[in-house]
Amino acid sequence: MKLKQRVVLLAILLVIFIFTKVFLIDNLDTSAANREDQRAFHRMMASLRVELDPRLDHTLQSPWEIAAQWVVPREVYPEETPELGAVMHAMATKKIIKADVGYKGTQLKALLILEGGQKVVFKPKRYARDYVVEGEPYAGYDRHNAEVAAFHLDRILGFRRAPLVIGRFVNLRTEIKPVATEQLLSTFLMLGNSTCFYGKCYYCRETEPACADGDTMEGSVTLWLPDVWPLQKHRHPWGRTYREGKLASVESTGDHDGVPGLQKSSSMDRTGAANVSPSQRLVKIRRRKWRTRDDMFSELQMSSHADRAQQNAWRQSMSDYRKAQYEREERWRAEESKWRAEEDRWCQLADRRQESMLRLLEHQTDMLQHMVELQERQQEQRLPLQPLCNQQPSSRSSIATSPRRPRTRCGGLQPPSHSTPDDCPRIRRLAFNKF
Repeated sequence: MKLKQRVVLLAILLVIFIFTKVFLIDNLDTSAANREDQRAFHRMMASLRVELDPRLDHTLQSPWEIAAQWVVPREVYPEETPELGAVMHAMATKKIIKADVGYKGTQLKALLILEGGQKVVFKPKRYARDYVVEGEPYAGYDRHNAEVAAFHLDRILGFRRAPLVIGRFVNLRTEIKPVATEQLLSTFLMLGNSTCFYGKCYYCRETEPACADGDTMEGSVTLWLPDVWPLQKHRHPWGRTYREGKLASVESTGDHDGVPGLQKSSSMDRTGAANVSPSQRLVKIRRRKWRTRDDMFSELQMSSHADRAQQNAWRQSMSDYRKAQYEREERWRAEESKWRAEEDRWCQLADRRQESMLRLLEHQTDMLQHMVELQERQQEQRLPLQPLCNQQPSSRSSIATSPRRPRTRCGGLQPPSHSTPDDCPRIRRLAFNKF
C-alpha cells in the first residue's frame, strides 16, 4: 500500500508540476506578447503624431511642391512623412489669394487658392459637435469634421489614400470677400449679425445657407491633388439610390460582388459542422489558413508587380512632364529675352525721339525769343503816329504842302475833284512813317 501511495503521490506531483510549468510559460508568453503589443502601439502612436511645425530646414522646396511629389498611383502620401506637419500648417495658415464656388458635388464648398498657387477645398461647418441628425442615413449635410476624421482614420489603417485635411477658421469679411469672384459674392447674405453664403452645388439653396459665428466660420480644408493626376469616376458597386421606395440592385438581390458565395459556403460549414470531428475541423481550418496565406502572398506579389509597373509608368510620366515643363520654361525664357531685347530697342527709339523733340523745342524757343527781341527793338525805333487833318500847321513848309483849292471867276474857291478829310470828317487817314 505504501508503494502504491507513493507512486500516486509522485504522479500527482508530476501532473501539478507540468500544469504549473505550462501555465507559467503561457503567462510569460502572454505577458511578453502584451508588452510587445504595447511597444508596437506606442511606436505606432509616435509615428502618427503630427506636429504643426512650419520649418523646412532640410529642403528649399515649398510645402506644395513636397506634397505634389508624394502622390503615386497607390497612395497620396508615403508612410514616413516628416514634412507632413509643415504641409498641414501651411494649409491652416497660408493667406487666401482667391476664392470661388465649388461647382461639382452635392454639398456646399468653396474653392480657395492659397499663397503659392495651391488649390484647397473649404467645407464649412454645419452642425455643432454634439448635434445628432435624425432620419435617413443620407439626411442632413456633410460634417466638416468628418473629413478630418476620415483622413486620420486612413492614416491609422495604413491606406494613405485619403487627401490631406485639416481644420481652419476663416474670416468671411476680411479673407474671403475681398478676393472672391462675382459668382461667389452673389451668394453671400446677412442673417442677423452673421455672414452667410450658399454657394453653388447640386443641393445648394438660398434658403439653406451656411452661416458663420459673426464673421468667423469654422471649416475643413482639403488639399487639391496635382493636375498631372486626372481623376476618374467609378461607381460604387454597393451604392444606393437615395430615393424612397426604390432599391438598388445590390439591395434587392443581395449580391455584394461575390459575398453570397462566401455566405453559402459559411452556411454549409455550419450545417456540416455536426458531422465533422474537432480534429478534422482543426485540420480544415489550418489548410484554409495556409491557403489564405498563399493567396495573400500571391496577391501581394501580383500587386507589388503591378505597383512597380505603375510606379515606373508614373516616374516616366513625371520625367516626361518635367522635361516638357523644362522645355516650356526654356522657350519662355527665350521669348522673354527676345521681348526684353525688343523692349530695349523700343525704349532706345523712344529716348531718341524724346531727345530730338527736346532739341526741336529748344530751337523753337530760341527763335521765338529772337523774334520777341526784334519786335521790342522795332518798337523802340518806331515814331509816334500823327493825324493828317485837324491840326494847325506849324511852319510854312506844312502850309505849302497843304492842298490848294482853285479859285472860280467870282473869286470863290472851287471844291477839289477828290474828297478831303474836311469833306468827310468820319474818314481820317493817318500817315505812317516808313522805316
